Amino acid sequence: MFYWIYHSINHYGGVSFLASIILVALLCLYLSLYTGVFAFLFSITIRNTKLPALLIAPAFWVVLEFMRSYVFSGFPWSSLGYSQYKFLAMIQIADITGVYGISFLVVAVNGAASDYFLCHRLLSGPLLLQYVFCCRLYTGWCDSERKDRENSLRQALFRATSNRTTNGNRRIKTRLSIFIKTCL
Repeated sequence: MFYWIYHSINHYGGVSFLASIILVALLCLYLSLYTGVFAFLFSITIRNTKLPALLIAPAFWVVLEFMRSYVFSGFPWSSLGYSQYKFLAMIQIADITGVYGISFLVVAVNGAASDYFLCHRLLSGPLLLQYVFCCRLYTGWCDSERKDRENSLRQALFRATSNRTTNGNRRIKTRLSIFIKTCL
């Protein structure tokens, strides 16, 4: 992921090869601290409280992701929520919560799985999360369907108005077709 940073430092910054590799390695070490801090805080908190991982894990993850993005370094890249870009029904909530809400949902699902599989706890939290997740998928699907209908209406209106102007553009089309035939 960071190979382009080496090239930018070396090529555009005029820094030597070895120094730019060391800088990229230091950057990777710095950014890995956030994952380590998350694991440390999560393991201490899960041992000392009865709260489910469903609530603890997403709270810590999103706070650390926000801090990584804005507080110390300004690296808003590679947030966990960006990994769901192909799952349109789920990411419709991003217009309300942003990428951090999607990150929260992803880590909450994984926290519920860890509660069930690792801690052998079946709480009402995972059932509530499943309900919220299914409702979110349904409303996201409805939002995307509504947006598809709006886009198809815009396209239909555009086609209806563009048909009126095509009569005036026949000369351009015939000249273009003559040009294409002569070029081939």
